[in-house]
Amino acid sequence: MKRFSSVALLFMMALITSFIAGCAGFQTDVRTFDKLPANTPKGYVEFYNDESQDAIELNNNIPGTWTVYQNEDGIATEIEGMVWDWRTRRRIAVRPGRHTFIVKLASAVPKVTVDVIEGMIIPVRVIIDLWGGTVAKYEFDKIELDSSDIFQKLIENGWAEKINSKIIRLTGDLDEEKDRMAETFGEDFSKILPILKQAPYGKSRYSFNMTLSVEDATPFMKQENKSDNKAN
Repeated sequence: MKRFSSVALLFMMALITSFIAGCAGFQTDVRTFDKLPANTPKGYVEFYNDESQDAIELNNNIPGTWTVYQNEDGIATEIEGMVWDWRTRRRIAVRPGRHTFIVKLASAVPKVTVDVIEGMIIPVRVIIDLWGGTVAKYEFDKIELDSSDIFQKLIENGWAEKINSKIIRLTGDLDEEKDRMAETFGEDFSKILPILKQAPYGKSRYSFNMTLSVEDATPFMKQENKSDNKAN
């Protein structure tokens, strides 16, 4: 009985610890990538994910995560051992001086140049702006609906914006606007809605913008680095 109580207590403590860690923020770990020889003067550039709802939603629908490249003399070199978890902060050790990095996810490849100071960490926030799903005209044409008329009504009512003559990007909330849409499209709405639903929630249909924001440098503290894993 005592053994059972001890196991139950440990289990409850683990749950509480996990809950507190989850409430503490979107980021859960720091991983350091340090290939410099021992005793080399160094500073750090630390990339971390924006904690917005857009970033979380993209994370839930697209496998993998962004990758950091160091761009020296026009040559982009991937930082070894990059992680798959969006929540992990990537802290990269470099010599003091000016350094350029590229962060890549799909077709988004923003670049940032920072002046690294010895013993300091420069945080760089990776900001995700989700544009929402895209819909092509042929998706309506193939079920014999008037795609031009549908596009026009979606745009005029503020539910979409035009990308080009064949593609629109949804901007309206389907849950909030469903009743108005049903009134606008009439009996065709039952055929239109399934197509619109695929756009914001379909894994391959997300469009997004990614930008980098350099923040104020902070002193590097040894105790911050307790759980860091150096790249091999």
